[in-house]
Amino acid sequence: MFGIRTPSHGLRLSLGRLSDAEISRLAADIAQALDAP
Repeated sequence: MFGIRTPSHGLRLSLGRLSDAEISRLAADIAQALDAP
């Protein structure tokens, strides 16, 4: 878990530094955060 707790526009991530697996995990975490009540 990346522990996304900030608005997406507040994220400052360099996706170029992440592996494909890390990007996939990050995307899943973001989707979970967006689905949270």
